[in-house]
Amino acid sequence: MTLRTPALTWERLKLSVVIVLYALLAEYVDPASFFTSTLGQFLFGALALELIRQVWVYRLEVSREHVKRTKDMRTRWERLKARFDVNTRFRIRRMLAIFAGSYVFGLLLNGMTERCDSAISCTLLAPKLAVENLPEFLQIMVYMMIGMSQLLLMMYSMTKVGGTKVIMPGTIQVVFDDVFGQDPAKHIIEEQIALLESADAIEAAGGHMPKGVLIWGPPGTGKTMLASAAANASSKPLIQIPPGAFASTFVGINLLKVWQLFKLIRKLSLRHGGVIVFFDEIDSLGNRGSEVADQIEPSIDGCTIQADFSTPALPWSGPGEAGLLANLLNAIIVTGGGGQDMGTLTAFLSGMSGMDEPRGLLNKVLALFGFAPLPPPKYRYLMIGATNRPDALDAALVRAGRFGRMVHMGYPKFEGRLVTFQGYLDKTVHELTDENVEWAARNLTRGTGASIKDIVNEALLIAFRDDRTTISFQDMMDAMLWKALGEGEGLHEVDEDNWNVAVHEAGHAIVNHYLVGEYRRIWVGSIEN
Repeated sequence: MTLRTPALTWERLKLSVVIVLYALLAEYVDPASFFTSTLGQFLFGALALELIRQVWVYRLEVSREHVKRTKDMRTRWERLKARFDVNTRFRIRRMLAIFAGSYVFGLLLNGMTERCDSAISCTLLAPKLAVENLPEFLQIMVYMMIGMSQLLLMMYSMTKVGGTKVIMPGTIQVVFDDVFGQDPAKHIIEEQIALLESADAIEAAGGHMPKGVLIWGPPGTGKTMLASAAANASSKPLIQIPPGAFASTFVGINLLKVWQLFKLIRKLSLRHGGVIVFFDEIDSLGNRGSEVADQIEPSIDGCTIQADFSTPALPWSGPGEAGLLANLLNAIIVTGGGGQDMGTLTAFLSGMSGMDEPRGLLNKVLALFGFAPLPPPKYRYLMIGATNRPDALDAALVRAGRFGRMVHMGYPKFEGRLVTFQGYLDKTVHELTDENVEWAARNLTRGTGASIKDIVNEALLIAFRDDRTTISFQDMMDAMLWKALGEGEGLHEVDEDNWNVAVHEAGHAIVNHYLVGEYRRIWVGSIEN
């Protein structure tokens, strides 16, 4: 048997010396006898236990037989504990802790009042003493509430800044027919809304509702409009989460906002049988450092980034190094290096996972008395997230069961742009022919629904400047040129520069004419610009 390393003399005696010095000083300064008081007796008992412990430790340092005896006692104690299961041992420890805490509370109460003369009697009389001194307790509580109310009011006000917006069914004017040129994405969202409306039948058949849909694509392609149309097609209310809704100056406010959001989701889900939650720019939730670049092609503002990392002049040559560089750039630029966004995202993921778990004060009371918790209600909700940076999202956010269903809304193709032009032009008075509309759709490459709507509106404004209410084809061309090139800068001061620019742009027009044929008009307005 190995002996314990001998302890230093001061380390062995310091606690006993402190107890003795405190008792002597208390006896000296107090006119009443400290040694006969309750605290004095308690300290003497603690001193006796400390001396016994130090003697026992000293024997472990000098006697191998005592070490063997101690080990045997510990083995017998472990065997005794093994006779009880884990739950029984836990309940015994909890009961002993309650008794010890009650005794300490009684000691403190005995020192504050003369109504009782022992710790046990003070503990038993505590409810009666509380009722007798209820006015004083209420006065103290009121003072504390007044001091805390200002802080609570300030925190509550900050949770409402830039927060959520609830839109009830039937109050949204956007319908699916207003979303032009995005038929595949529109059909998928229509199917998700139909599933939400028939959630009972799906669950009866053994299935479950999808919880989240991610709409990703470049800006202006109609992601927000599609989510609004989905809410209008449903009989459920819509909760709109604007970008930066969870941002806050003070630490912890963002977590309170997340908690309030899920509380609102549960309330509206039970009241209306379901709810739709739309997150605009969901990438503002943050990123914990992981990426989904292997699932979605990375893009910035809808433009695909393609870099040739095999160039000999560059210090890297393989995809591994390029991936490390991309991860580093995303960690710095996209996520801002972590911070409070990490806490927001973690709280949000925990909230999604906790929707199907028992909660509430009643379940806590049932668990305290050993009863099984009540099953949670069936919260039916559909979360729709929109982003133009899918590669910036955390992998845990887009896994199956959360935002695992992804809908791509890219730049509309020619047919989509043509339908979009026709849809917005039908809302105005115009004199454009089908060939004119086709020309506009072909020439507006990478045009989005937002840009086409803006061009049609700009053409109408140009007509209004000429005291007309009908859009002409010239108005449409002028609007497209103005959006593409901006205001004209006029002629150069040097005639030679004007001649060079004219020849250069004329060359563009001639080459374009012979390459594409006669089926569309040529943009020569750039020469005038």
